[in-house]
Amino acid sequence: IDGFDELSTELRHKSFFRDLIEGDTLYNARVVVTSRPSASACLHPYVQRRIEVLGFEKSSREQYITNALKDSTEYLRRLQAHFQQYPNIDALCYIPLNMAIIVYLCQLGSLPPTATAMYANFITHTIFRHLRRADLNANITKPVQFSPKVENVLQKLQKVAFDGLLDDKLVFTVEDLPSLCKDDPTCYGLLQSTECY
Repeated sequence: IDGFDELSTELRHKSFFRDLIEGDTLYNARVVVTSRPSASACLHPYVQRRIEVLGFEKSSREQYITNALKDSTEYLRRLQAHFQQYPNIDALCYIPLNMAIIVYLCQLGSLPPTATAMYANFITHTIFRHLRRADLNANITKPVQFSPKVENVLQKLQKVAFDGLLDDKLVFTVEDLPSLCKDDPTCYGLLQSTECY
């Protein structure tokens, strides 16, 4: 079961998935479950083995930075200085995805001081990159301000995401996104569509 943490609280506690994990269904089956640690504590009594992916060690983190920024000692110097000035960002970068985001932003000349600013900046750059690639706004040179059309879609997506957080929901269907992205089914590069089987 991939993404146990993405199931609703109700499904995590009372469902076919839970019966499978507890051994009530397919008694002799071996079950592999992936989950974020925060949602997996309820599984501990039912598992024989747990593996946790911890992220970068200091040496692998340094190697990633060096490889990613090998063409620019200036970026490398600025990133190291940024880590010294903002230890909260430095600590986040032991998670590989966060490290990839901060290196990407560094290459764009943007080093935010907080995690919130880092994610917001990354989302902004992602949207503008998508708009440029899709030629929806080819004259964009720097992420400064969204058009009213894009701003409207983003506000609606924010509401859907916020309501999802309140309902403990991480996966959404087309019905959850009422007419948000008629022109662009990926909603400016922020959504991924998958087939339901």
